[in-house]
Amino acid sequence: MSSPAVRHSASPRQSLSPTATSPRTTSTTRTSLQQLLPTCQRCRRLRRKCDTQLPHCRPCQRAGVECLLFDHALKQTLPRAYVQSLLTRVEHLEAVKASGRPTAGHTTKTSTVKASTVVATPPSSSATTQASPAASVVAPDGHPHSVPSPTYDVVVPSASSAGKSRYWGASSVFALTVEILQHATARGYVTTDDMDCPGPHGQQEPGSDIDADADAHARADAKYAEADVNATAGHLGAATEADIRSLLQLYLVSSNTLYGFVDPDQVQADLEVYLAVRRQRSGQSPTASLGDLAHPYFRIAMMCAIACATRARYRPQRTAESLSYYAAAVPFVEEVTAEVSPASLQALLLLILFCLFFPRKGDVWKLLDYACRLALELGYHTEVEEGHGPQGHPDVPDVTDPALSAAPAPQAVPSSMASQAEKLRRATFWGLYAIERIVGQLFGRGSDLPESIVTVAYPSALVSAAATSPGVDRTALQEMSIAHHYRLVYLRSEIFRTMYLPAGRPVDEKTPTLGWLRQQYQTLRAWRDELALPEGDAREGVATLTCDVGYDATMCFLFQPLLLRALRGGGGGDAVDGIGADSVAVVASDPFYSSLRLIRTYEKIVRAPETSVLGSYPMTFMSAHYIYLASSTLLAHALLRLDGRICTLKRMGDGSEGDDGEELDWGMYVDASSSCLILLAWCGERWPGMLGMLGVYQKLFARTVRELIRRGILK
Repeated sequence: MSSPAVRHSASPRQSLSPTATSPRTTSTTRTSLQQLLPTCQRCRRLRRKCDTQLPHCRPCQRAGVECLLFDHALKQTLPRAYVQSLLTRVEHLEAVKASGRPTAGHTTKTSTVKASTVVATPPSSSATTQASPAASVVAPDGHPHSVPSPTYDVVVPSASSAGKSRYWGASSVFALTVEILQHATARGYVTTDDMDCPGPHGQQEPGSDIDADADAHARADAKYAEADVNATAGHLGAATEADIRSLLQLYLVSSNTLYGFVDPDQVQADLEVYLAVRRQRSGQSPTASLGDLAHPYFRIAMMCAIACATRARYRPQRTAESLSYYAAAVPFVEEVTAEVSPASLQALLLLILFCLFFPRKGDVWKLLDYACRLALELGYHTEVEEGHGPQGHPDVPDVTDPALSAAPAPQAVPSSMASQAEKLRRATFWGLYAIERIVGQLFGRGSDLPESIVTVAYPSALVSAAATSPGVDRTALQEMSIAHHYRLVYLRSEIFRTMYLPAGRPVDEKTPTLGWLRQQYQTLRAWRDELALPEGDAREGVATLTCDVGYDATMCFLFQPLLLRALRGGGGGDAVDGIGADSVAVVASDPFYSSLRLIRTYEKIVRAPETSVLGSYPMTFMSAHYIYLASSTLLAHALLRLDGRICTLKRMGDGSEGDDGEELDWGMYVDASSSCLILLAWCGERWPGMLGMLGVYQKLFARTVRELIRRGILK
């Protein structure tokens, strides 16, 4: 296995954007642009004359094959149908603009967003292009014009790196943000000038932290790298053994509860090696090779770095300590990831966890790719026979560090030790699975771990009948809860594949029916009822809170396509199982109330005392995305309610099967709006990339609350 660098030049999941077409494109311009199409790859290979017909040239159409061309700007192969979808999208926008839709007391304007120029997303070159269902709009000549339904996947040119772009799929909160901003600007709630106003740290794209272009920050990071290494000796030399033990304990009860790939029984042996190395290296070069001692030293340093990052929300000085521990570990990345071994996988996972706190310190996408490939190579995705490893060898747990003694030869091991090793192997795989799935879905990107090959069991058995009985202590309940959360991630992945993949597919082909949504809701609700802990239970911990957050976030995730379609068109003839017609769109009330619960949960976590159980909850960048998602979902519902062209279904959990609408509790919306802004500001202080839209969201919350009161909706 090649050793991954902590900083990479580009992410494998980033895609480059074609040049955005001018909104003034006419039919004549379309013809002119169409004449510029290059020869398709098939005609070039066969040396045949090609034409510029769309979506296929005539030779490819007669042969019944997909017509592909190579885009030199994107450096990738695209179907010609993608070019047609771009041109059609421009015509659709021109038709909407020419139809003269009235806005709320303002002159009609094109809903453009200067902060993020949005273009359509190219479909996979391997996917067969399908004709999308047509929607009727009024063309400039006054006649109805049929255009394909657009997708909600977006590609946004990078503000920090010229010539590069970022891809956000329809499941991402950023796709929802784009629709919110377009809807709000079209109705005059905000202007494009509002989105050009710099924030406290300058205008930044939302999400620019975790999805940062490595080239844009490499020089800035290199400037401080040497200072970090030089400061390491001072920070770590001052750290007492008691402080290190306290940090390790915090890591075990927080991050390791959620992603249990560190064996607590191994920590003590690793700590002894770490302390011995630290004493021996006093005054030596911090980058000198450690040989066999590298793994335990690296593990302890990274666990301390992650624990300091967890505690930094109470003690800002812990941020500097976290970066110092990280700087001490970085020189040994190549040594600890050079082999195909469980220890290398563990090192990659520790780097990934750290990147969730400090996204710009590494390329999380490449680290996840490396970790997924290594996990598959080690066979962690499959079950094994008792007493044997995934490759047919006895599974000997690493109870003695290889730095202290030679590794034992393969031999039969006691069943208790084999059971512990198997438990750790399962926890490692599912911890990686959960991170890879959730991070990918937060950005609308595909997975590297297909469900079809996963046969490994969950790391803990769940007995639902007795799971929440008073006889189950907190430790056992947390173990069951995190295994329960892994089941939710698996269910959520099934939903993601159905609704959001493949990217670029027309939205009407992916929009679920109401019956399907009800079925998925019942499945998720049944999952929740299996391990529902009463609010305020003394056994509450990081795993049970993760289940609460995961369930409410999945509700928003499940019903987001309805919000996207309603914001885009407000109906326009689209109906869900016969509900909604002409100018009425259908949305669900469940994500509204789930968003309120998400905001309350995170507010409770942020306000919790440092010494409390909630004080150990790791607030990573995924938490920031969930806060952003909840705030955006609430805003979307408010904007649609003011628009007045929606039917809001009753909550699916109230036992009613009717399709009658209900009025949402807008008093709760007003109460939560200030909490949303406080949490978004808190995230912006921690991750400056989140500050880009804070001012815009502040104006939107204030404007929607005033309008709800003025129109008598909020009494």
